[in-house]
Amino acid sequence: MTAIAGIGGGTVAVSFFSVPYEVSIATTYWGSRPELLEVLYLGARGLVRPRTTTFALDDAPDAYRQMRDGTLDGRAVIVP
Repeated sequence: MTAIAGIGGGTVAVSFFSVPYEVSIATTYWGSRPELLEVLYLGARGLVRPRTTTFALDDAPDAYRQMRDGTLDGRAVIVP
């Protein structure tokens, strides 16, 4: 699966033959601006805490392996 994180811009050409077989594309965009502000407020109050696993850049293949295997706890963060 390909994930497009954030709203950095750009395009992905999609047609019946443009995406390889068994490939899916997912975006992470959700919610409205007021909902985002609410989530940020909850986070600032310590009521919402993200679960992340940090990997060194050299360990990025392990992060992808854990995502593929479904064993990653939370989100992967790659640190150069």
